[in-house]
Amino acid sequence: MVPPGPRAVECGVVSRRKLLAGAAALAGCRARRDAAALLPETVGEEWRRTALRNVEPAEALEPPARSAVRRVVQADYKGPGEVEVTLYELTSSAAALDAVQRFPAAPGRVFFYKDEYFVLVGWRNAERQAVGEFVRALQRHVGGDAGAA
Repeated sequence: MVPPGPRAVECGVVSRRKLLAGAAALAGCRARRDAAALLPETVGEEWRRTALRNVEPAEALEPPARSAVRRVVQADYKGPGEVEVTLYELTSSAAALDAVQRFPAAPGRVFFYKDEYFVLVGWRNAERQAVGEFVRALQRHVGGDAGAA
């Protein structure tokens, strides 16, 4: 039996490198969902989307670090009150976590992150419990499959 030479070891390293590079490439190739899939027509049982729009990152209110923003989508919902959702698609989940940690708290709004999305929810004329149910339902949807509302 011939002991493995430098070529055999080199092939093993190259294979691992190719495998890691391929995994990294696939992780970055996640299919981009359209705005309607990100912010569904209905959230929970009571909330219906009444408006949906793409917003230029420079025009969005209080964005996270502009260099981390890929796109911004806003939607209005009516149910037991009125809710406006601003969804920021960021370059990474680390950027979304950073946005949550730095974003200022204010009355009448909550925010969360999931995967590479930072989501701001503001409300008017809505009870806290109804908004909480809305946010929980939206959290289940964001970052998941388009049909997982």
